[in-house]
Formats: sequence, C-alpha cells, structure tokens
Amino acid sequence: MKSNRKFVFLLILFVVFLSLAFYIRAKKAVRERRIWQEVVLYLADFSSPKGPSLVPVKIKVEKDKVLNSAIELLINPPPYLRGVSSPLPKGTRLISAEVKGDTAYLNFSRELKDNFTGGSTNEMLVVYGIVNTACSINGIKRVQILVDGKTIESIGGHLEIMEPLEPDREIVK
Repeated sequence: MKSNRKFVFLLILFVVFLSLAFYIRAKKAVRERRIWQEVVLYLADFSSPKGPSLVPVKIKVEKDKVLNSAIELLINPPPYLRGVSSPLPKGTRLISAEVKGDTAYLNFSRELKDNFTGGSTNEMLVVYGIVNTACSINGIKRVQILVDGKTIESIGGHLEIMEPLEPDREIVK
C-alpha cells in the first residue's frame, strides 16, 4: 500500500515537472518569435555644459506595439540609461496612441500640462522629445499632441501645439 502511494506521488511529481519544463520551453519560443524594431528615444540631458538638450538613444521595441512602447519608454526610460532622463513632467501617462496616415495622435494625461515646471527650453525638450521619438518610427512624419483627448494651445505658453508638428533636430545633441 505504501509503495503504491510513493509511486503515485512520484508520478504526480514527474508530471508536474514535465509540465513546467514544457511551459518554460513554450514561453521561450514565443519570446523568440517576437519581431523587434529599432526606434530612437529623444531623452533629456540636463547636465550638458552647453545647456539642456535632447540625446538620441537607439532602443529595440516589439514591432506590433512600436508607437506605444516607444512613448512609454520616453516617459519611463530603462534604468540602465545613465546621464539622461525623461523630458516629460512627472506623472505623465500615455492614454492612447493612434496613427492616421503619416500623423501620430498621442493622447496624454493632464499631468503633461499640469506638472510642467516651466521655461521655454524645458517646453522644447518636452514637445520635441515626444515628436522626434514618434517620428523615428517608419511612416510617421508628424505628431499631434493631445491632453485628455483634446488639442491644447501650448504646454507652457512658449510653443504652439494646436496643429501636428514635424521633428526638430536643433535641440538634439
């Protein structure tokens, strides 16, 4: 009787182990089948002796989620990127991202405007960090920035963003 219980226990243990091994192998296969695309994040460098600027950083994201992933990484850059930070105000969230034709419509939470700390240079870093990053994606030539689903005149009063914007490389280091 005891040997039957041991056998059943060992059989269950073997089945669990085998199931776990198949699960891990299948998960790895799915991860390897993903298609990656390189994009450029335009992150802020506030320590430059020449003043704040945007720094291009190449990074790979999943191709089927490229726009969302790129903007999410702009908001929260990976910790291994040293010396650069997000140009967006703290608490900013991406609500939605949509591409129509060659224009990306990026809808941000109200923190983009409400938590903006001010200054024309900071506003340029925010706006062109977003625009340049989105336009690094194939097929996107312009970006319309929205806050809570609506167009706004400006984030901080210096740059008009009522219409879609094209990239500007002048603030890039």
